[in-house]
Amino acid sequence: MAGKKKKTLLPALTLLLIAPVFGEVLSTSSPPAEFFKPAVFLIQVGLYGSGALLVRECARRWHKGWISILLLGMAYGIYEEGLVVRSFFDPNWVDIGVLGSYGRLGGINWIWSISLTIFHAVVSIGLPILVVELLFPQHRKEPWLGKTGLVITGVVFACFLFFASLLKLYAISIVEFLLCLVCMAGLILLAYHWKDGWLEVKNKKTVSSTKIGFSGFVWMLLLVLGMGLLPALNLPAWGTFIFLAALPWLGIWQMKRWNCEAWNESRQWALAVGLLAPWLSMSVIGELQNAARPDDTRGLMAAALLILMGLLLLRLRIGKREKEQE
Repeated sequence: MAGKKKKTLLPALTLLLIAPVFGEVLSTSSPPAEFFKPAVFLIQVGLYGSGALLVRECARRWHKGWISILLLGMAYGIYEEGLVVRSFFDPNWVDIGVLGSYGRLGGINWIWSISLTIFHAVVSIGLPILVVELLFPQHRKEPWLGKTGLVITGVVFACFLFFASLLKLYAISIVEFLLCLVCMAGLILLAYHWKDGWLEVKNKKTVSSTKIGFSGFVWMLLLVLGMGLLPALNLPAWGTFIFLAALPWLGIWQMKRWNCEAWNESRQWALAVGLLAPWLSMSVIGELQNAARPDDTRGLMAAALLILMGLLLLRLRIGKREKEQE
């Protein structure tokens, strides 16, 4: 048993580190100059890393698939943005811009809320888990945390409930607090009871890795445009909300239609790269806009290049494994 725990320690630590890099550095919210400050680094790793580990542990212990992981990732997004930093409710949140007024109703930033919930489910939780499991395929289906590790991770994650109070962030009412908890509980229950047959499609077909990667790029680009372009065009906020809320389900339907359950590692890798590509591009743009931004964005291009190199090396490893299997 001790030997097994040692074997899964490296995947767990890798996920602990990759989750905040995808969620914060690639999104340009925390450029390297800020991300690697000791206090910030510990907070980001503690929040994103423990969240990703808990989501994966739940999914694997419940023997659930990727839809359950994404549903749990949405619950994580509500936890972080609704309860920890309160950006769902704060109209003056540092990154929110026009979304602090566009689509704000009843004290909630609805467009920002749905966008960030989807972002965290896919980029902060789903993609780190996918990439790390591709790095360690021999441990893909097994839990990575023992009882002690699970308790420690859960305690660290729960401690962030006091984060807003300690930093005196935006105050929310008990109703808003309970609303977040109810939404999280609903998503967790849905993830636990989800059956793959609920979203099954007929006439499945096999497609190339290139098509899968391009599709992932388009779906993520639509999310980015939904957050930025549609509000700038001043379209009705309810229409933008429906558009954003439909995106993940339409994407899942397409992946199901393309028989994603039978994809080999090359196709899974292609989807991951396609979904990450817009954020890699935004990291480059973020550094080029350094003079116009209040934070120091130097290092974003280097971070994007290192992540891209890591993904390419991963592709070489996958290709080697697939040749050996043939």
